[in-house]
Amino acid sequence: MLLFATDDGRARSLIEAASKAHPGIETSYAVIRKCRYSRGIVDPAIKLIGEAAESNKLPAPVHSAAMFPDGSGIKIATTKAGTTSKELKDAVAELVGDIRVSYEESPPIHNLDATATMGAPMK
Repeated sequence: MLLFATDDGRARSLIEAASKAHPGIETSYAVIRKCRYSRGIVDPAIKLIGEAAESNKLPAPVHSAAMFPDGSGIKIATTKAGTTSKELKDAVAELVGDIRVSYEESPPIHNLDATATMGAPMK
């Protein structure tokens, strides 16, 4: 089991809670990796980015925003121009403060449900 946590004490308490909730699971092989940000910090920032993107308040399109799996920051999918846009980076920084953000080029995502496809026309 690989567990990302912001500190060792929090990680140990999560492992203990898992043991109590599921007696008999093997926790002795748990590997703890420190992450920079918790979901409690990143999720509200992602929500702000999403709300700004949906209301067209950002200077470039944002197709998605998500936490890196290792808790090291936020990854934003945008257009090629968005990846280098100082205006977009400044606008996002105003929303998220000092959370690390990276930008990658991505086609738009349509039909955000079980039929989601990248770059396909919306139904």
